[in-house]
Amino acid sequence: MAETRILDQYGNPARLNTDRIGQPDQWGEFRVPRRTRENLTPPNVSAILRRAQRGDPRSQAELFEQMLDSDGRLPGNFGTRTKAVAKLDWELTAASDDEADQKVVEWLRPRLQALRLHNVLQRLARAVGYGYGAEQIMWELRGSDLEVIEIKHWPTRYLMPDAEGTINHYTTADSLMPTPMPAAKFIVHTPGELNSDPSTAGLLRPAAWFWFFKRFALKAWLMFTERYGQPFRVGKYPPGMSTQEKDDAFMALVRMGAEAVAMMPDSVEVEFHQVAAAMHGEAYSVLADRCDAEISILLLGQTLSTSVGKNGGALATAKVHEEVRQDIVDWDAKQLAETIERDLITPWVRFQFGGAVQIPQFELEVDNPVDLEKRSKVLDTAARFGLPIATRTIYEELQIPAPADDDELLEVPAASSAPPDRAPPQPENRRLGKHDRSGTGTRPDDWLI
Repeated sequence: MAETRILDQYGNPARLNTDRIGQPDQWGEFRVPRRTRENLTPPNVSAILRRAQRGDPRSQAELFEQMLDSDGRLPGNFGTRTKAVAKLDWELTAASDDEADQKVVEWLRPRLQALRLHNVLQRLARAVGYGYGAEQIMWELRGSDLEVIEIKHWPTRYLMPDAEGTINHYTTADSLMPTPMPAAKFIVHTPGELNSDPSTAGLLRPAAWFWFFKRFALKAWLMFTERYGQPFRVGKYPPGMSTQEKDDAFMALVRMGAEAVAMMPDSVEVEFHQVAAAMHGEAYSVLADRCDAEISILLLGQTLSTSVGKNGGALATAKVHEEVRQDIVDWDAKQLAETIERDLITPWVRFQFGGAVQIPQFELEVDNPVDLEKRSKVLDTAARFGLPIATRTIYEELQIPAPADDDELLEVPAASSAPPDRAPPQPENRRLGKHDRSGTGTRPDDWLI
């Protein structure tokens, strides 16, 4: 431990902790007690969620892990949500033009690049599902420089929010009571709403019931398919048939389902009965699809990017859905950048440079999509009204690089003119403007041709 005389990001006396917290087992990771893997029933799921609401979310975190391990749609949607913000480029900006503040950024930027922050950001972004998440900072003093050699994931099931929303941690799998996290040692991300309980703020909590209903719907659907996917086989035997002969005929019918072949006395009559058209299990399919759609709405804010409806999807609807997605990415990026700046950059700068410098700003650069077709229509309308438009503006608005002096330019073929012996066609019909009922055409802009 290296003693410091500075304050941590919370204003408390801080000590630089270069040790790894936690006691890993022989495999290098925490042991995982799988208490929620079996016997999941509606009362059990309800009890797990109620226990988290009362302040013990460990079983809930294990339930979330099982959900992500055992479903097809859920991990895909969850990965889309986390990767959307983790793949963003980041930027570190000095707090001022002061030479000391500029030096902080020059010293810190290459060290952040070496940490591969995209992986750290994706792990922290998973807190949107759990309600909270943490990463352990592995500090190391190398001469006069303080380095971060690694940022290790802390399992969510070993975190415990208290009544005030502060995140505590278990240091081993067998710990009975959580302990407060050391200052400047963890990056703690709680992306819930303001003053919300982290134990109940995760999006995987409302998704748990839809995952559970879908799981039982698929199980019932498989049982239904196994039972009714093949025609019923009915054997009829004549009077006086012995019990042994009946048993042999019955086993032949059973084997007929799997082997498609059977041998029995010619006195036994076999009939096949098809399942009615109304009993093909559409109800299970509808229920599973509805659960998938609700999960997509919870995690992504829309469903169009994950499935195509029966009637397809209109372009306008797709644009509206994309706007909702972009709004979510903007919010996730803002919260995640604030967490990195508070829990990683602030203590790093304070330990290295002291309190005489200002903290640089960390931002995730969100590229908002631009509707180039809409912009081109606006420019075209402005030109038709005779508004002067600089060529530079057109290049910038349409995101087209201006050509260099020696570039070969694209030539648009000129429109062919009408033959000299034929006059240009005249409009056959026109409609009078609302202020010109006499037919004189006193307002040309009200004429529609």
